[in-house]
Amino acid sequence: MAGTEFYDYKSYVNSCFSQGAPTDLIPWLTASTPPSVQGTTIVNPAGASSNFNQWERIGSAIGRVNYTYLNRYLLTGIVRIDGSSRLKKGNYYGTFPGVSVGWNLHNENFYKGSVVSKYLSSVKPRISYGVNGNVSSLGFFATSQVYNNAGTYNGFGGTYAASYINSDVRWERTNSLNFGADLGFLNERISLNFDYFIRNVYDKLAGLNISSQTGFSSFTTNLGQLQNKGVEIAVNAKIIEPKKADGFSLEVGANYFHVKSFAKKLPFNGLPGNRTSGFFVWDPKNPGQQMYVGGLVEGERIGLDEVWAPKWDGIYTDLSKIAADANVYNAFLPYTNKRIKQLGDAQWHQVNKNDTIDSRQFVKVGRTTPQHIGGFNINSSFKGIRLYAGFDYAFGFVILNNQIVRGLSQVQGSQNSTTDVLKTWSPTNPNGTMPRYYWANQGKKLCN
Repeated sequence: MAGTEFYDYKSYVNSCFSQGAPTDLIPWLTASTPPSVQGTTIVNPAGASSNFNQWERIGSAIGRVNYTYLNRYLLTGIVRIDGSSRLKKGNYYGTFPGVSVGWNLHNENFYKGSVVSKYLSSVKPRISYGVNGNVSSLGFFATSQVYNNAGTYNGFGGTYAASYINSDVRWERTNSLNFGADLGFLNERISLNFDYFIRNVYDKLAGLNISSQTGFSSFTTNLGQLQNKGVEIAVNAKIIEPKKADGFSLEVGANYFHVKSFAKKLPFNGLPGNRTSGFFVWDPKNPGQQMYVGGLVEGERIGLDEVWAPKWDGIYTDLSKIAADANVYNAFLPYTNKRIKQLGDAQWHQVNKNDTIDSRQFVKVGRTTPQHIGGFNINSSFKGIRLYAGFDYAFGFVILNNQIVRGLSQVQGSQNSTTDVLKTWSPTNPNGTMPRYYWANQGKKLCN
């Protein structure tokens, strides 16, 4: 099979206006009163403008070959060539091949008569490799300088360059290597599909920060390589099969997905692993040593979705605990005196016991991206009536309940609190398990 595709998109904007028409029944600008100048005021102003603001052209050629031998050995090959006007000449075109092979093991003569075939009715291992391209994150004129209207100065119109372009950006490429198997049990009453994939993103399109002395903050370039590794599993079971047409049937299915993302190559910045976008915390496994977390480091898992926060070890319930921590400096306190403490205040955990509470004492809470995703479904039918129910699940991640946080912190003093406020420490509730309750900036007024 072979084919081609051509796409051409252009957007023109034309606008005009005038004022002073004697009636709205004539929908033409010529019916308006011509502009005039009275003193320094323009009476019945009019104007017109035109703009060619968007243009894109995409050309593609596609070829595909399928081959099957004795319904045992399967081969598919594909190649796609795409060209985009968003790139400059010389980088227009990208070639993206793909290939997949499969083996219907259950159709082999040595398997058909085996004992295993009575239980494992079909076996199809498969491998695939493919490359995809992407330029969708680029603007229509990403490699051509666009000039904006700078208004009028001293009677003359002006233009300016609003962005710094990189005319040498290339296609972002993603190659995927997939190992999978399709299994059928008990004459296909139960089916199982398993896939393990490795996906590499090369020439990642992203913004690179540059010195503000240039007049710009960043420019787009191909600056990195990312990698995803994961598994996907799906199972389906025919619990009840219809014995006649329009008979009752019942099927259940479930699926599971897990992926991890890694930074393989980052722009050079002179730092170990070209690390970026993270911060340092004390290493609990190596006292006195710091480790870099929450960002990107070559060869390590991406940490942009990690949540790090201070941990509390309870509250100060007697003056002896306050005296013992009298020298503890809390950089987060909104007071001039960063060492002040009161009964009922939180006692913060120190990963490194240096009597200083700052961001380096943070501990890992989790990730905002679900580590495990999936779902299950139930499908039944009877006499032409079909019932389907699907459910999704995700776990292994954290969510900030902002309603509770804002209600308990009362930083503005206008939020509704939960009943947890009844568990806070106070002189009349010395057995409270949660820190002292402050309303708005009450604590700052009391402690300054």
